[in-house]
Parts: sequence; structure tokens; C-alpha cells
Amino acid sequence: MAISSEEVRKIAWLARLRFEPDEIEKYKEDLSKILDYFKILDDIDSSGIEFTKSANSAPLRDDIPYQSLPKVEALKNAPAVKDGMFNVPKVI
Repeated sequence: MAISSEEVRKIAWLARLRFEPDEIEKYKEDLSKILDYFKILDDIDSSGIEFTKSANSAPLRDDIPYQSLPKVEALKNAPAVKDGMFNVPKVI
């Protein structure tokens, strides 16, 4: 499945990557090959395969309440504390 140079530029923009013009051509070829591999999956008959209900099949631990870490102890190694809480930069 061919992918255009414009699609590679858009993917790079979404991933916040900057490519040189020669790199765009390289990634155009590489991404086309990857999409070709996925195209192979269309030819596989998966009608007899049962749907996986959950990817996490590991057993979970019992939810047992216990005494948590004291606030003073938790804040002891914090790089910045304000009003008795972790002080972190605003993220918008």
C-alpha cells in the first residue's frame, strides 16, 4: 500500500518530528512496507477464532485497606512543596 510524501509529513507533524526531504522518501518507503505487511492480515481467515475479551488476564490482588504513607514522609523528598502538597508546574 503506497503512502504519499504528504501523509509522511502529516504523520511527522502529529508526532512532532522534523524530517529532511531525503528522510521523507526513506520513511515513505518504510511505512509503505509496514502497511503491506498489515495487508497480509486481511487474507487470513479468522472466523473460527474466539474474540479476546480482555488483554489483562492476570489475577488481581485483593483490595485490602492498609495504613498509607504519612503525609510528611511522602513529601520529604519532593523537589517542591506548597501548602503541604506537591508543587508541580501547570500543564495546559
